[in-house]
Parts: sequence; structure tokens; C-alpha cells
Amino acid sequence: MMKNIISIICLLLSMCFVACHDDDSEEKGPQLAFSELIYTLDAEEPLKVEIRVTEPVSANTSVKFNVRGAAVQGEEYELSADEFVIPAGESTASITVTPKNNFEDGKTIKLELYPIDGYALGEYNFTLIEVLTKGQLICSFQEENYVLPGEVEIRMDAKDANTGKYFSASTDTKVPFIVGEHSTAIEHVHYEFVDNPDKMFVIPAKKSYGTIKIRFLKWEEGKTTLFLLVPDGNDRILPGDVDQTEIYIKGMTTPDRLEGKWIFKELTSMDYVKNNAWYGGEEIANMPENNLPTDMLEFVNGGTRLKVHATGDMAKYFRDADVTFLKEQLVYLYEFGGIGRPPQVTVSMMNLKRQQRYRLMWMDTKYEPGTLKVVAYDKEGNAVAEEEVHTAGKPHHIELSADRNQLTADGKDLSFINVRVVDKNGNLCPDDTRQIQFKVRGAGAYRAAANGNSASLELFHLPEMKLFSGQLTAIVQTAEEPGTIYFEASAPGVKGATLELISK
Repeated sequence: MMKNIISIICLLLSMCFVACHDDDSEEKGPQLAFSELIYTLDAEEPLKVEIRVTEPVSANTSVKFNVRGAAVQGEEYELSADEFVIPAGESTASITVTPKNNFEDGKTIKLELYPIDGYALGEYNFTLIEVLTKGQLICSFQEENYVLPGEVEIRMDAKDANTGKYFSASTDTKVPFIVGEHSTAIEHVHYEFVDNPDKMFVIPAKKSYGTIKIRFLKWEEGKTTLFLLVPDGNDRILPGDVDQTEIYIKGMTTPDRLEGKWIFKELTSMDYVKNNAWYGGEEIANMPENNLPTDMLEFVNGGTRLKVHATGDMAKYFRDADVTFLKEQLVYLYEFGGIGRPPQVTVSMMNLKRQQRYRLMWMDTKYEPGTLKVVAYDKEGNAVAEEEVHTAGKPHHIELSADRNQLTADGKDLSFINVRVVDKNGNLCPDDTRQIQFKVRGAGAYRAAANGNSASLELFHLPEMKLFSGQLTAIVQTAEEPGTIYFEASAPGVKGATLELISK
């Protein structure tokens, strides 16, 4: 509305100027004017304002101007200079107007030119700049607590203060944060912000959140907490529900920090592991649940050697070994039957090199493409069973198979569909981890998917999932009306597949 009013006023003024001056424009000689009568200062982006002369100047020429308008210079905008300078031999010059805390609607800036020797003021001897307002944002950290092992990513979400909906940035938007005074960890000593000297979250265009990274430097007792806060008192940024987050400076659990004796306490997610790790076989069935109070692991020689003191189930899984640190990463601790977002835990990955002192070992096994055939014989020497495994070729297509193809149309019945990527001969490609997309049409709907990877952070309910060991399981649910259910799976680089299920 404001822009329309400004346009009408300027049009009338322009018409007036034309009516009064067209006839004697030639008599005035060279003229000085703004290039545009109306400009718009975007809420986020700087604006270049230009002036022109009808004949180039012979020497560097300064052009003064007067500033008026409701917008307050220094608070709602800044000017790059208080005069235009036209270089010798040139006919144009410009200054930059940069938006600041422009939150009130209807503000304008008026620039009026002063005349210079040898040049008369032209038609556009002033210009009006409409100042667009910035929307206020409600900002919250995604989590109240984080753990910093080696490096951690912190996320901040933004919502539109007027609508309450998630913010969608038109351009990259910066949101500041501050380090709380009650932090005990010291920047550049115990931690550092990665490539972020200005301490800003940057929300990319068309996104509703921004992230920063913090890197571990040093662990020191009593210097392990870092608090980040959403600034209070910022005209644009309003603190949300989670206006601060606490980061625990843990550091990586390298072998040297493990030196000493460790007693096995519990396996917290046994039910989840057993019900989701379909690929585990005996290793899952024999997880170390029955441990004795005397069972323990001992790290010696600065953590580089593992000594096992165990006679319970733990003895089935651990042997004395050399220890090499690999990495540490955050994973979700899933619980069977759990509700809501699972907690995050830090997992240390280490390589345990086995000792070369056991009877049955294949240290020099050579692996090459081909066929591996196993034949089982009874006590009389008769072959009673056999199985072949073939080396997979290049991934070719998706293969689908359901546990049931006949379902009940009650809105509750489920079909579990095995999704595999295979080569052209139908051999499973066990190293394939590509993203699979799902689509369900007809008398049913997509319900969930899982790949058996306990370290996966993918959401089960979304119609996509990465393969794990070349396969995954998708779930389809019937509608209350009978009919045919069409399940489609597709992925880049391989041929898709469709499976039909009957719901009665």
C-alpha cells in the first residue's frame, strides 16, 4: 500500500516537472539527477542508489545531498557515504544503503540533491526509498543438551513470530547467539567454533533452521560446560521455548582415557537389538546378557592393550587384543517400544586386533570373485543339504518380496516387504547403501521402513530409507475398503520395481 502511494505521488510530481520543464530543458544545458525516482530497500539486501549527469564531468566532482524521511539513519539503515563522487570523465556515481533494524512498516527515506557548478538539477532531483520491514523470528535450540566429543553440530530452529509457522528464508538469514557468562569452558582453550568468528547461525534460503559446529580442543576438570543463548532484547530475534542449550565438553574417549578396569553394567537396548537386527544370527542371540560381577575389561599401556577378565557371556565376545582408536560419533539410543525421540549417546569406535595364538584362524585367506558352495553330509557320507553364494556384480535392479500377498481390508493388517538391490542375475549386492523411495497406491498406505542399522538416524515414517547390507524392510497397511495395493520402490542408478498385494 505504501509503495503504491509513493508511486502515485512521484508520478504526479514527475508529470508536473515534465509540464513545467520540457520546453526549456535544452536551455538549462547539462543536468544532474537520480537515475530512479523510486527505490525499494529490501529487508535483508543492500541497495545501490545512482545519480547521473547528462555530460561527463571534467574532474572528480562531489555531489552533496540532503536526507529526510521517517526512517532513522544509523538505526534502521546506513549510508555508505554522505556525498556522491563522480570520477573525472564519468557520468555516474552511486552510494549504498544498507538495511539494519527496520521493523516498523511505512518508513521511507528521501534523498534530495544539491546543485553543482555547470549542471542544473534535472527531473529526478530527489528520490524516495521505501524501507521494507524485517519479520520477527522466534528462535529455539533444537536440543536442551549436547555432548561434545570431537565435534558436534548445534541446530537452531526459527518460526515466524506473526504466524507461529516455521520460517522460510528468502535469502540467507543470520541469527546471532551469545556464550553464557556461566560457562566454565574457555573458547580457544577447551573448544572453538568452526569457521564462525561472528557467532552466527546462518539459515539458508528456503530453510527454517541453521547450524553451527563446535570442535573439541582440551578436556580439563571443572572446565566442561558451555552455554549458548538466544539473545534477549534483539528487535528481530525473540527467544523461543529452548532459549539456551548446554554443551558438555566431554572430549573423545581415546584409549588413553580408558586406562584402568571397567565392569560391564548392562546392555540397555537388548530388546530393540533382538527385534530389529534380523541380520545378526547367533551373534545377536548370544549377546552378553549373563555376566558375573567379576567380569571386567582392563585397558593397560596407556589404553593400547585390552586384557579381558571374564568367565560369563562376555568371554564369548572379547579376547586380549591391541587397541587402536578409530573415531567417535553420536548415535540415537533406541529402545524397544520406546515413545518419542530417543536420547543421543556418544559411541567410541575402536579396532581390536586379535591375537595370533588360537587353533582355528584364517589369517591369510584370499578373497576373489566367484562361487562359494557349502555341502552338508550325514554320518554315512550322504549329501543332505547344500547352499551356494555368488559374488554380486554391478547393481542392476530392485527386487521385492512380501511375507504375505493376501491381506484383510480392516485398516489394520500389515504386509512386511523385503526390498533388495541385486545384480542382473538376482544376486544380492551386500555393499549397496543407496536411498530407496517408496510409493503406495490403491487400497492401502505406506506405514514405515527399517534397515536394521542401529546407527541410522533416518525417520521410520518417511517414505524413503537407505539400504543396509543391500536390503531393508518396508511396511504397508491396508485400508478399510478391499482392492489392490500397489507398492513401488525406486532409486537412482537401478531399475525400480512394483509389487501388487490383494486386500479383501
